[in-house]
Amino acid sequence: MVLIYLIRHAQSEFNATGIDSPNVALTQLGTRQAIALGTMFRERGIAFDHVFVSPLQRALQTYSLANPICDHPPIISHACREQLMGAWANLMHGENSLVNVIESTSSLETRAKRFIEYAKMTATPLKHGRIAIFTHQGFIYALTGRMLQNAEYAVVM
Repeated sequence: MVLIYLIRHAQSEFNATGIDSPNVALTQLGTRQAIALGTMFRERGIAFDHVFVSPLQRALQTYSLANPICDHPPIISHACREQLMGAWANLMHGENSLVNVIESTSSLETRAKRFIEYAKMTATPLKHGRIAIFTHQGFIYALTGRMLQNAEYAVVM
C-alpha cells in the first residue's frame, strides 16, 4: 500500500501578516515549525521513498528545513502548487504577465487527484511505500476536505 503524506508548508509571511503575495518566505516561527517537523519524522522513523515539492518558496523552504529522509532527490512540480488566484497566476506565466486567472475549485480538485495518481505511478511502481508532498492548504483541502494548520500533515492512501 502507498501512503501519501500531504504536508502543508510552515508559517509564511502571508499566514502571519495577511499581506497577499504569491511567493512569500517562511517567518521565524515557520522556520522553527519546519525544523520541528523534520525532527518529528526522524524520531518516529518516518522515511520517504520519494518527495514532491511545490515550486513556491514557502513549500521549498519547509522541505529544505525539514530535511526528510529520502533516497532520491525531490521532484519539484507545479502540479502540487497552490490554487491559482488572480495575480498569483503570474507565477506560472512570469511576474510581468498580464494573466489574471482564477482556478476553479473543481479544476483544483481534478489537478490534485491526477497528481496523486501520477505520484503513485511515478514514485512507487511496486505499489507500496511512502511519498511526501510538500504543498499548500488548497491542494490538501481539495484531496481531503481538511483544513490543516501550518506544518501539519495528513496521510492518505
